[in-house]
Amino acid sequence: MARSRESQDLVKMAATVSVKIVKFSTIFTLIILNSLTSLSWCVADVLDETASKIDICHMKSCHPVTMNQTSVIYDNCMKNNYTISDRCCHDANGTVFGLDLSVCSLKSIPALVDISHSEWIALEDNPLVFSDENSTHYEAFRSLNNIQYLSLPGHFLCPGGQEAWKETTEGKGVTVCRIEQDVCIADNSTYQCPDDSHCVHDGPGLIQCQCNGDLYGYRCLRSGHFPMGLYYGVLCGCTVFICAFLWLTQRRKAVCISIKVD
Repeated sequence: MARSRESQDLVKMAATVSVKIVKFSTIFTLIILNSLTSLSWCVADVLDETASKIDICHMKSCHPVTMNQTSVIYDNCMKNNYTISDRCCHDANGTVFGLDLSVCSLKSIPALVDISHSEWIALEDNPLVFSDENSTHYEAFRSLNNIQYLSLPGHFLCPGGQEAWKETTEGKGVTVCRIEQDVCIADNSTYQCPDDSHCVHDGPGLIQCQCNGDLYGYRCLRSGHFPMGLYYGVLCGCTVFICAFLWLTQRRKAVCISIKVD
């Protein structure tokens, strides 16, 4: 009877330890999967950025695929000795300065953030549709701070309104916006930022309010800098400690049980 009870106790203990080991393995697996997921997201972002730069210059919906040699975009590219690559022109480093997406059957403006150095952009002759056709703020142009020439279908306003451009013209089904202006420093600017922050130009009619000096946080109410190194150091340290603690404690119980059984 004593041996039977001892065997039952050992079986129960082994089952308990097995459950804990399974829990620990699950936690450890989740941590590894989370790290791999974060890494995969980073890689995906890099690949998406590279792909977007390529796709936007080689859109199959454009007719013809190559840039129109009579367009304003083509003329400016040639004057600056840039390389033509289908619907884009770029310098020797691959930085895109001109983009001609006219007659590309576009119903919405593609992401332009990856070509933030672009100076000449053509979007006319496209069936563009926006949820609010009278809106003067188009998020697609965010981070494009140096547009010298932008053409849109005639029924659209220049993004940011007239104060965001030095010159705007409409005619023959095309709206042309010339020389983007910094609305933060315009005399009649209506853009205001909270106290302890300042206005930063972030595209035609678009701004960012950045905190002054070493202020940060909600409405710039905190001073200094967010301790990123300390935050990630403590987070990683706690994670490693917990994993090591669980691994050592569960491993020790497993070893003890194996000795008793033997």
